[in-house]
Amino acid sequence: MTEAKKGVSLNPKDFVTGGLLDDVTVTWTTCKFSMYDYGGKGTPAPGLIINMSPEGDDAVEQFWSAGKADDWAPSEDGNSLTPVGSATGIRTSTNLYLLIKSLMEAGFPVERLNEGLASTFNGMVAHMVRVPAPKREGLKKEPKRGKDGSEYENKILVVEKIIKLPWEADAAGTDASAESSVTAAPAEDIADKAREILLAVLTKAKNGKVAKKDIPGLIFKEAGTTIPLTTKNQVCALFFKEDFMKESGFTISADGMVSLG
Repeated sequence: MTEAKKGVSLNPKDFVTGGLLDDVTVTWTTCKFSMYDYGGKGTPAPGLIINMSPEGDDAVEQFWSAGKADDWAPSEDGNSLTPVGSATGIRTSTNLYLLIKSLMEAGFPVERLNEGLASTFNGMVAHMVRVPAPKREGLKKEPKRGKDGSEYENKILVVEKIIKLPWEADAAGTDASAESSVTAAPAEDIADKAREILLAVLTKAKNGKVAKKDIPGLIFKEAGTTIPLTTKNQVCALFFKEDFMKESGFTISADGMVSLG
């Protein structure tokens, strides 16, 4: 005779925290573009970070990638993505595209997307669900595994239904027209930190040279966990400004290699 499975305890002491957001209504409290290195486990990539507040729970940070670091970089205030390579538009194969596509299908006005500002979404309330990630041809990726080693399906968080648009009078959070919530450090301090980190990177590099496209990853690695993510993004943004690089004594060769002098 098969023994009946015992039901889960409803004693509060037996409850657990955490888990992926899924099938939940959230407020998009803070939205910004940022480089993200997946907790130090991956190559930094540009994308959209949203702090989402589920009803009656703490805010959770979610990230949607927008492509490669040699195509896009976040602006210094984190409110937009700026091109740093030859790309002219975000690819439809990215997770960010899937999020924006779900937004439009849920009724978000497309004309509000033309300026490309992350703050456009601040204060929106939406019901979010996870859907299977599309098969991407030519992309070899290790399967995701849980703590017990078992493989699980890769899914992406998207919008199922918009409850309140950001500009509606009673929407929670920051109005979409408000300035980005990213607090910028003094420009001089950021410039000094950028020079310091890049010098350290070049000192360790073979022949004192690194590929421009590799800078974000090397910067994140050199900065470690001692520098806030906002500062790392501000530092990375400077390396794609020709004036800053020239004034700081760095050169970029025709083949995209960065060196000092």
